[in-house]
Amino acid sequence: MQLRPKSKYVSLQPALYELFGDKEMLRSTVSNERANLVIVKLRFNNNMYNFAIPWRSNITANATPTSTYFQLPPTSKTKDHHVAGLDFRKMCILPNKKKNKNKYYTNYIINETKDTNTVMYIEKNKKTIIARAQNYLNNYDNISSKTYSVDLVNCFDELNKKDLL
Repeated sequence: MQLRPKSKYVSLQPALYELFGDKEMLRSTVSNERANLVIVKLRFNNNMYNFAIPWRSNITANATPTSTYFQLPPTSKTKDHHVAGLDFRKMCILPNKKKNKNKYYTNYIINETKDTNTVMYIEKNKKTIIARAQNYLNNYDNISSKTYSVDLVNCFDELNKKDLL
């Protein structure tokens, strides 16, 4: 039986990192492709955009506010005193898929051996994840320290400059 999630998962490409120039974005490499859950249509700056939220194995649980991530079941890479999760602080706006989509992100291939339990958990909790991600965005301007967060205003500005929204 093949796993067919309703959600879309992507891997961000180097061109997107270069476009945003944000050191807080979590990078994929050829040997370590990072999965990002795509949430279609979240509100930011009074408009709706697609966002990629990175799936992480090691978020420092006691040092990271729970409002900034959605906890997932631990992975084989999750260390003690850490949690796996979807990290809202590291999410970014995606370019319009009609405009050079493959240049900026590609489909992430789900590993049925490693990823099935987590993908099923995400599917089961999709409404909560969307609500929590939207809540993060609603409060984005009020976050006192964005030290470990992607600069979403810059992402928006760069996509806007290049007519990629």
